[in-house]
Amino acid sequence: MSTIRASSTSSGKRKRTDGLTFIGPKDNYFQEYILSQCGVSIVEDPPRSRVDDIPDDGIMDDPSLSSMVHLDIDLDTATQISDQIMLYHRRRYNEATFNKLVAKWLAPFDDYINKDGPEQVTSLWRERWRPGKAGPYVSSQMGFIYDWDIEPDTTYMIVSNIFEHPVREEISAPDLEWLLAEPSGVSPYLTFELKTAERSGKESEAIHQIAAASAVWLHQRRRLKEELNTSDFSDVRHYSIVINSLAYQIWEAVYNGKKFVVRMIHLGSFSTADGVVQYAKWSNAIHKWGLGTNARAFKKDVLALLEKRKDRQAEDEDEDEDENSSASSS
Repeated sequence: MSTIRASSTSSGKRKRTDGLTFIGPKDNYFQEYILSQCGVSIVEDPPRSRVDDIPDDGIMDDPSLSSMVHLDIDLDTATQISDQIMLYHRRRYNEATFNKLVAKWLAPFDDYINKDGPEQVTSLWRERWRPGKAGPYVSSQMGFIYDWDIEPDTTYMIVSNIFEHPVREEISAPDLEWLLAEPSGVSPYLTFELKTAERSGKESEAIHQIAAASAVWLHQRRRLKEELNTSDFSDVRHYSIVINSLAYQIWEAVYNGKKFVVRMIHLGSFSTADGVVQYAKWSNAIHKWGLGTNARAFKKDVLALLEKRKDRQAEDEDEDEDENSSASSS
């Protein structure tokens, strides 16, 4: 077997005394010794999906909910975007320039939080954000370990003010904090990984990174479903976009009740205006799902969990009362 290569980033941060070797998404064998062991499967077959395949629960969304992340790109604008990205690619500009291009045209960003709207569903963008949330269990039996310390380039999620204020306080309690992605955000639905022209060729790293991020958020949604004793995981999914200079990939991650499957569903290029237009269609469909279908499903499950906890608490109080009554009568 080839030697496990520990990247300078991960090996520099992970001085271990337990004999285990820390390997992360930038290390070789990450898929074999971490993802596969945790039930995370990466499928890179030629994509056959259409943008219409992204789930839609049929409820008409308020267009304003996703208007800030909606890409309104006509053919002339698409041509302009394609020309700019092609110029960037030829001149191999640095990462900062690339990020500006992406933020301007392809991934609108800001903290879209209306703090005055207690039930305002909006998008929350985080760059190079480290949530510190648990992922699937990693067995150390083979001598390797990973702590799901993901740091995605960009993450979109739902703002927690999808819930009314009392519910927001309730899910912020220590025993329910796992429901949060961060204090102001829940249910991340889209992860971006960007690889610039100067760093092109790092596609495998990006795929590992989006697979790890997807596993964290699918694990969170799976736990919520399991708390509800349901076997319906049809709405447990996460999307990712990998932009590698000129090329882009759309990925969908699902949990099928047994394992996590991360699958490429579209492969495109910004080298043509049509490729840019297709990208916009995929991006808009994902945001519509994330801020609509996904938000409603997550909210429904959380409210069901809180109701279940209240019922259980009431049953416990009744049992305590019966025990006290029996003790008094005896």
